[in-house]
Formats: sequence, structure tokens, C-alpha cells
Amino acid sequence: MSIDALPAPADGRIVVAGDWHGNTLHAMTVIAAAGRLGIDTILHVGDLAVLWPGESGASFTFKLQRELDKHGIRLYLVDGNHDNHTALRALPRDNAGLGVVRTKTKGGGQLDLIRWVPRGHRWTWPGAGGRVVRFGALGGAYSIDWRYRKAGLTWWPIDEEVAPEDLEQLGTEPLDVLISHDCPTGAVPNSTMRIPIGDEAQSKVSRDLLRQAVDATRPALQFCGHWHQRRIFQVDHSEGPPTAVHVLDMDGTSLNWVVLDLDAVEVHAPAGGHRG
Repeated sequence: MSIDALPAPADGRIVVAGDWHGNTLHAMTVIAAAGRLGIDTILHVGDLAVLWPGESGASFTFKLQRELDKHGIRLYLVDGNHDNHTALRALPRDNAGLGVVRTKTKGGGQLDLIRWVPRGHRWTWPGAGGRVVRFGALGGAYSIDWRYRKAGLTWWPIDEEVAPEDLEQLGTEPLDVLISHDCPTGAVPNSTMRIPIGDEAQSKVSRDLLRQAVDATRPALQFCGHWHQRRIFQVDHSEGPPTAVHVLDMDGTSLNWVVLDLDAVEVHAPAGGHRG
């Protein structure tokens, strides 16, 4: 568990974004919108698809880095189930313990504006008014579409699910914001897909572990994606105030991202919205 501070967001605000699935146009739309708002930090809840195997993954990763560089924005991601877990876990680490995604430019230089936040990692970001906000990361989820994927190429069955050791790494000290990919039990949208009983039972294992993490750390806010819907749930605890769980929609919709004010620890919809 690390509590190293990351570079402070420029004006005490960050963008929190849901699944992008390698959608270059949508990614560029959100990055440009963040730039117009004067926000220099994006926190992503997973299923980003950087480092995806093949030419399409390499192209997306390069274009994403280039667009981030253009607008002076850093992006931090937790891993979703549809991310390249082998590549992410093999990344070189920076001084804060984050995985550094490096991309070579045509001029021979390198861009490294994307960081992977490992499960259980803790860090702080200050607001513009000086408030210090405590963050924790707990990526991972179960792929209910595994039958249509190939292990090691589009599916990483050993690494994708939340594990008890991830909770041990996160610890039980209080958090202000928890970033995950799946939602905790008690804050799960109704699925738009028919899920086989066996898959539903297995996917619930990760959600139950996430609920344990939420109950232990009692964050004011939790952000997740995975369900391709925009929903807000309240999770009550035996002690203290509840947790507001914000489920973010997928790429291609205006409900895919929000602005988080660090001083107030409040969520705001982007003015005017967008459509990627």
C-alpha cells in the first residue's frame, strides 16, 4: 500500500471517466473538453484498452498519448476486466509505484502521460483550497462475455477479477474516494444482458469483495463503470455517513464522465455535455 502523493491537479478539479473501450474519437472528445475546462488530470475507471494487443491497440495508445500531450493532461487508470493485464503488470514503475505507459513518437522521443494505478494503491490530491483528498484504487471485474474472447489475447482470466489480497493491499484506513471498475454489492444496476447463472455467481465474488472494501474504508464517493449505464446509488454503513456510488456510462455518451471538485468532494456534470 502506497500513500505517495501524485502531482496536484491544476485547479483542484479532475475529470473521472468511465469505459472508453479503445474508442479514439470519444477519448479525444473528453480530453479536449477537459482542456477547455482547464482541467489537467483525468482519472479513468478501466476498460480503457491502452496496450491492447495488435495494431489497433498500439494506434489507440499512441493517439491517446498524443492528444493528452496536446492539451497538457495526465491520465491515471485502474484496470477493468477488458484491459491488457499482462502488459499493465509488466510496466516499469515510477517513484509513486504507478505503472508508466510509454509511447515512442515519430521524432524518436517518448510520451508517458498515462499511469496505471495498481490495485490497493493509495494516494492524495489537494484541492485548490488546500483540502487533502484521500484516494484508493481497486480495479478488476469478471468478464461475462468470456466465451467470445481468447485467453491471453482479449481475455485475461487469471488476473481480471478482484482478489482478497487486493483488499489486504488497500487496507482499512478511511478514504474519501474509491475508484473501482465494477460496482459493490448493493449498488449494482440492472443488467441489459442475460447473464448465465454460473457467470452471475462468479461475477458477484468481485462485487462482494468491493462491498467489503467500501464498508471498511467508508469513502464519501466511489466511482465505477463496467455496466454501461449512468446510475447513482447510496451505500449505508453501520457507522458514519453513507457512500455515494457513481456508475459512469460507456464511451459514446455524454454520461461517460463527470467533474470532481476536490475541495468540496462533489460531483458535477460537464456543462453542456458532449457526445463522442
